[in-house]
Formats: sequence, structure tokens, C-alpha cells
Amino acid sequence: FCITQVQRQVELTNISVSTPKVLMASSATTAKKRVQRIAMTLNIRPEKVEQYKTEHDNAWPEIAKALREVGVTNLSIFLAPDMPKLFMYMEYTRADEESFQEAMARYAVMPRVQEWEELMRTMQVQLPGAPPGKWWQECRELYWLE
Repeated sequence: FCITQVQRQVELTNISVSTPKVLMASSATTAKKRVQRIAMTLNIRPEKVEQYKTEHDNAWPEIAKALREVGVTNLSIFLAPDMPKLFMYMEYTRADEESFQEAMARYAVMPRVQEWEELMRTMQVQLPGAPPGKWWQECRELYWLE
């Protein structure tokens, strides 16, 4: 890939992040590795909330597989009460190997991802002031209790 192709693939996922704090994860059989904690937000069309939930309840297996393959785990999406706003939390487990942006570029070209993202865009609304083509916006961490 040339850099333009990689940048385009990152744009297709509409996800960009700065460098958030990381935590160290380990088990009895593995060495410690960095886990990047990522939170993002986005608006949703109020009339599409139930469809959005249904689509995620029945998420395509290719999407979950692609996310896991690039190192995304513990992904949750929350709906704010009384407002059409989504909050997404995930952990990125390959921060020692490649940046989150590089992982999202790989994710963008995996089977069915573009189709899934296009479907999701029919239900989502960009945040006010977001650059054209940028959907999920990174949240800045203000506090973390370890």
C-alpha cells in the first residue's frame, strides 16, 4: 500500500484517535502487553435506535471476526438516556505491534466491512462541527480508576 491508500482506508472507517493512556494486561502464560483503551461518541437518528440495536444484536460474523483480527476486544456501544447519542468503548490489544490507525486501515478492507459501515451510516449522524467524512469522534479521557 502507498500512504494515500492507507489514509483512504482509515477515512473509510471514519475513526481516528490520539494517543490515549494504556494499561498493561497479562496472564500466567503471557507476557505483559499494552492495552489501549479507546472511547468514542457519535449521534444516532432517534427513529433508527431500535434498528441500530437490532443490527448489532445480529451483527455479521465477518465484522466481529475482523475486529478481533485487528486487536479490538471488549467493545461495547451504549445509548445515552433521553438523547440520540452513542458512546463506544473498546480495548485495542496490539498497541505494541501497530498503531490503532494502522489496525483500522486493515479493518477497512476486510470482508463485508465497507458494506457494514455503509449500513451503519444510514442510522448515524455526525457530531456538529465534525470534519466531512468523520463519524465516530474520540473522547478525551478525564479520569481513570485502575
